[in-house]
Amino acid sequence: MQHLSNLRLLLIRLGIAMLGFMLCRIIFFAFNSGMFPDWKMMDFVYGIYFDAATVAMFFSPFIFLSLVPLHFRKQKHLLLLRDFSFHLINLVSIILNCIDVKFIQFTAKRSTADLFTILSFGSDAENILPSVFRDYWWVAILVAMVFGLCFWLYRRTKKKETESHFSYLPQSVVFVLSIGIFILIARGGFGLKPISVITASQYTSPANLPIVLNTPFTMVKTWGQPGLTEFHFYSDEEVAKVYNPIRKVSGKFSHPNCNVVVFLMESYSTHYLQSYCGRERSCAPFLDSLIGESLMFTHAYANGKRSIEGTPAVMASLPTFMPEPFITSRYNANRITSFGTLLKKYGYHSSYFHGATNGSMGFDNFCKLAQFDDYNGRSEFNDDRYFNGNWGIHDEEFFQFFADKLISYPRPQVGILFSITSHHPYNFPDKYAKVFNKSQIPMENAVEYADFALRRFFDRMKKTDWYKNTLFIITADHTGDSQDPYYAGVEGRYRIPLVFFHPGDSTLKGKNDKVVSQADILPSVMDYLGYDMQFFAYGQSVFENNEGLAYMMVNDIHQLVTKDYLIQFAGEDPIALFKLPEDSLCEKNILSSDPQAPYMTKLIKSVVQVYNNTHIKNKMTVE
Repeated sequence: MQHLSNLRLLLIRLGIAMLGFMLCRIIFFAFNSGMFPDWKMMDFVYGIYFDAATVAMFFSPFIFLSLVPLHFRKQKHLLLLRDFSFHLINLVSIILNCIDVKFIQFTAKRSTADLFTILSFGSDAENILPSVFRDYWWVAILVAMVFGLCFWLYRRTKKKETESHFSYLPQSVVFVLSIGIFILIARGGFGLKPISVITASQYTSPANLPIVLNTPFTMVKTWGQPGLTEFHFYSDEEVAKVYNPIRKVSGKFSHPNCNVVVFLMESYSTHYLQSYCGRERSCAPFLDSLIGESLMFTHAYANGKRSIEGTPAVMASLPTFMPEPFITSRYNANRITSFGTLLKKYGYHSSYFHGATNGSMGFDNFCKLAQFDDYNGRSEFNDDRYFNGNWGIHDEEFFQFFADKLISYPRPQVGILFSITSHHPYNFPDKYAKVFNKSQIPMENAVEYADFALRRFFDRMKKTDWYKNTLFIITADHTGDSQDPYYAGVEGRYRIPLVFFHPGDSTLKGKNDKVVSQADILPSVMDYLGYDMQFFAYGQSVFENNEGLAYMMVNDIHQLVTKDYLIQFAGEDPIALFKLPEDSLCEKNILSSDPQAPYMTKLIKSVVQVYNNTHIKNKMTVE
């Protein structure tokens, strides 16, 4: 029966596409197995479910051309179009899947549609992609191998194509029924809603979601993603008792007109620092020495895994607790609270420095929204002799430029610098090639060079008259990639340094074990300065007498950390609870058994409700 043989041939060819997806998953896992210490074979089995849905979506043009009940579908040019559509769609799918063979180490999740939005800012794609292709050329070989196998298998199916009598009625029935089945597969079954990224959390632990999912699926499911959902789990009065974003200074401090300088060190994980993890050799000896004279927070967390998430968290106490960064979201025109908006009324000059090409990640526009007085990038530095050929200006020279500008700006002032060297491709000036080469890991050498740049900055600033009246805060935008099970895990992958140093204040010394995050920096500074005012901040002062918390989002799953627990939340319900620090790899879900589960559930629901509703209603300021 010709109409059934056509369907049978189509299924064989879609099976080849499914094989390509599974091979990509195996390759993905093989290169990143250290990130998934608790993986299960069923993760791969459930992955077939998501692969089938993706193939049904992505290959719909090929499916249509294969089954359309019209006689001219057998014409040579349409057969060529059909075959071409299969190979093109298959190639794109394999490329997307293989991108994350390496990229997952930076983001801890499958890539989503906002990757294209982020790369579209300024000249990021133009500057970054050449080095990516140069350093990860072997990914192209993986793509070629998988695609070549699929291409060869597809060619073999051509021998099974036969020409026979065409019958409209049977072919039309097969077409209608088949399209209905493929639509059902694409939406993931008979559920009221199609499957989404969050659906994968029903089948595996949150840590293993990247194994179950595939990148084409996460890309298409996050393209044009709808906005946040307004929640009303509790009354406003009840939520305010648990989590209230309206802050007021504690009254403990009074340092008016104190200058504030914040360093966002690119990818500085705590495992690079001897002070934090006790490693034998520090990758940042100067910062480690400075920590000995500072107030060090031992349980500090990034609010995200990408640079585009770190800057809003630090500048405006705007953590990423939604599927995409604030800068690329539909809420990026909301009125916000920031260093610029709060300190302007007290005569502060505000400035932001990023050595990358202007426009990178939209930071220049975000500075305008945050009402910063000055943005300084590669254009303002205006000397491409020190351009590293990829991201921007080498840290040493740009840190000195930062110092020069701070000296020239009116006081009091707040200045934020975001470094760039300790990021792929980890290059620094050739003259230091034999100086910073103690490690076989390029990232560690780049961290040491950035630390050298930081040392030179402080050597310069110590000679100024305003150095002793300045609060220095040193942290990271996010963590670097790691194959260490803890630092690749759902908690450890967010552990960053947070250091408060004031050369004229001997009280800022020692260690503090409170859980803190990047979003706490803004309210902490306001508390330290002592200006008596109410303001909006998702974070809280690190000096407040409470247990502290940190939250972030990955793979569409909300995650909240306290000193004793880590809870994960998807949709409208918690999905996992882990006890810290004993279960640091988050392997034992105690959601159904721990007596603190109800409290942790109420805490994360309150945070989600406040975050979503204030974004939706544009109520992220105090009038």
